[in-house]
Amino acid sequence: MAAKKRASAKKTSGKAKPKAAKKVVKKKRIGRPPRAGEAGRGLVVRLTDSERTQIDRAAKTAGKSVAAYVRDAALSASETD
Repeated sequence: MAAKKRASAKKTSGKAKPKAAKKVVKKKRIGRPPRAGEAGRGLVVRLTDSERTQIDRAAKTAGKSVAAYVRDAALSASETD
């Protein structure tokens, strides 16, 4: 019986019709979009209030964000060793 069904199927003219391209829809992500660049791992440092105030002032004087100031200070200290 299966052979009869196959034999009675429509015959094509030999030319394959191109299939329409499927539209890819990305699922919307929840939350903040990822940061550009090579944002790496974080570093948690415990500071007293006076230490934090001192670092905040020094970063502001240098015209940098606290993260950039601390990063530069840590890297320059590691190069002198």
